[in-house]
Amino acid sequence: MNAIDILKKTVKVVVAAGTAKIVNDFIKNNVDTESTLNKVTVTTASVAIGGAVGEITGNYTDHQIDELFELFKKIKNGKNAPESED
Repeated sequence: MNAIDILKKTVKVVVAAGTAKIVNDFIKNNVDTESTLNKVTVTTASVAIGGAVGEITGNYTDHQIDELFELFKKIKNGKNAPESED
């Protein structure tokens, strides 16, 4: 596993955890769960939604990291330099 993969995994875990927390808190503050059945179903759905959204945001950050490193490679190799109009 190279440094980019480690960075991507780390960012993905942090983003997924933050996303799941946001989704969970939003649901907790906006959905009434008066009965035991509602508590179970809403909690289960909250975990599922948090996980799904966390995976989507993790994939998004992976893509952004890939694009950033491609830009770094282009700059390092001089491919992003303006072309001369001689």
